[in-house]
Amino acid sequence: MTFNEIHAHRSFGVGMFYMLKRFVMPYRLQALCGMTGKAVEVIFEVITPYFVMRLIDEGIMGHSFTVCMYYGAWLVAAAGISYGATLICQSVAAQVSVNVACDVRRELFSEISTLPLLSLHKFSTSTLVNRSITDVNQIQLMIALAIRQLIRCPLLAIASIVSALILNWRYGLIFCICIPLVALIFAWAIQRLSRMFTLLQRTLDTLSDHVLQNLELVELVRAYRTQKIEMQRFENDHQHYTQLLEATSRISALLSPVTFGIMNMGIMMLMYVASLRGYALFSMFNISQGTLVALINYMTQTLLAIVYISNLMLVFTKASAASARVMEICTCKDSTSADHALAADALVDASVSTNAQYVLEHVSFTYNPCSCTSTQAAGTKGACLCGVSKDKESTAEEGFALTDITCTIPAHGFIGVVGSVGSGKSTLLALLAQLYAPQKGVIRFGGYDLSQLSSNVCSQNICYVPQTTELLQTSIRDFISLGNDTLTDADINNALKQACAFDFVRSLDKGVDTFVTHGSAQMSGGQKQRLALARAFASRASHILLDDSLSALDALTEQKVAQHLLNRAKQSCVMLVSQQISHVKCADMTLVLDKGHLVGVGTHAELLQSCKVYQELYETQHAYTRE
Repeated sequence: MTFNEIHAHRSFGVGMFYMLKRFVMPYRLQALCGMTGKAVEVIFEVITPYFVMRLIDEGIMGHSFTVCMYYGAWLVAAAGISYGATLICQSVAAQVSVNVACDVRRELFSEISTLPLLSLHKFSTSTLVNRSITDVNQIQLMIALAIRQLIRCPLLAIASIVSALILNWRYGLIFCICIPLVALIFAWAIQRLSRMFTLLQRTLDTLSDHVLQNLELVELVRAYRTQKIEMQRFENDHQHYTQLLEATSRISALLSPVTFGIMNMGIMMLMYVASLRGYALFSMFNISQGTLVALINYMTQTLLAIVYISNLMLVFTKASAASARVMEICTCKDSTSADHALAADALVDASVSTNAQYVLEHVSFTYNPCSCTSTQAAGTKGACLCGVSKDKESTAEEGFALTDITCTIPAHGFIGVVGSVGSGKSTLLALLAQLYAPQKGVIRFGGYDLSQLSSNVCSQNICYVPQTTELLQTSIRDFISLGNDTLTDADINNALKQACAFDFVRSLDKGVDTFVTHGSAQMSGGQKQRLALARAFASRASHILLDDSLSALDALTEQKVAQHLLNRAKQSCVMLVSQQISHVKCADMTLVLDKGHLVGVGTHAELLQSCKVYQELYETQHAYTRE
């Protein structure tokens, strides 16, 4: 059963059941073994009060040492067997719960790694961390308790009630008074807590997200002097979380005292009725001391079992909310998901490689259906992952970042994309790189619908260099050879030379084996950009998509890299986004965008004659250059 099938079940409990069915089934034999051990424990736990009754009535009251030794030996044997069965169950429960949690986390990590950006923007970093750790821990705890208590508690309660009725059905009626009271109280509490636990987790996500934002953007907070505002926001979130946690804790803390109070009242009723057996009116309630002790034990076992059931229901309630939050991530794939990808990757890859041209048919795209909440902070604007800027290209909530784009991009040649700020250049490249899927229209790549191609096919044929360069926390060698393990040292050095990065990499202590730290703080913007370009040069992809990837280079380096890009364009398609017309003057074809619309296609000379937007950009930049 897939996660999409699980998602069809709207009820939290039903959804959790199907998710557990998927992940627990591989360990069903171990789980069954653990539950069997608990069933054995219950059998001897129910027999124990009977042995105690016989020991008191026949041994102690009958002054028979032999009977005392006989039933005492049975009690010791029952305790030993029960202890051994409990050890087996506890060990199995721990192993199964840990293995299931590991499988869920592995699946969750795989789903997060392959989520499309438009879906990924729905979740902040803090909520992904909380769902991967806290929520999965709740599922793990629920599985462990289910193996240990799901069979034991109901079986113990039922067996204790039946045993009490067998011993003396009149006294057993007292059980029928106490148990419904406890059940009603717990039904009310669980109904209240089920909603509160879900709200509590959402509030925790908000609080964690706020803390993470302030830690990551502390310099901006100081620069805009919004410390007091941020402190007040944190105080409000923290106070809301505290109040909700206190309300939840009050209800949870109320359950045990109420249950033990009812249990003690039941025991008092048993003893009080037994004390009246000397009266003629209550002669029907005459019982032995051993039977009274056994009934008290059964009363205690029954109500404690109900307490455990209630605690188990609370854990199940938390796990239901947690599993729903986990499934929300795992069912968030859209049409770019691998579930919809074409199956025969090898055949498709060969077909795409021989006819790797883009055909865009009435393509429109907007960021608005999925708002990015993970990067909002005081004085800042949202920025999508992989360097695709959203704040510039989707300022109007009702508008599209791209509207009705229709064109054909050849499989070879140097292609330029120009336009003013906010015209949709970065968005166009993100669509071509399969980072997003268009809401309207279709993009064909090599004759296939791009959204139907698997990520493996796209990564083999498309190399994308984002506008904001972020290096992985690994060595330079591993970064350049990412997705291409067959690269030799000569290939890596050649790529570094083409990107004009060979000299500064060679000057490092370990050369290409230098480890890049988190955030690559030891490198300048130009150095990071050249390493990203080196990865593109080392790639064997048929299309190289560069999103303003020359912006951090000096003029001399820019000319050298541009010449190498022209050479690469003879054997593949190099597509460069830029605001500077000088970067794309020699392009075989240039696309001109304006406010999300394609307003011109052609060479530099053709666009100067036919495209007004291109003419204005050229005149503005040419005039600035002359000055």
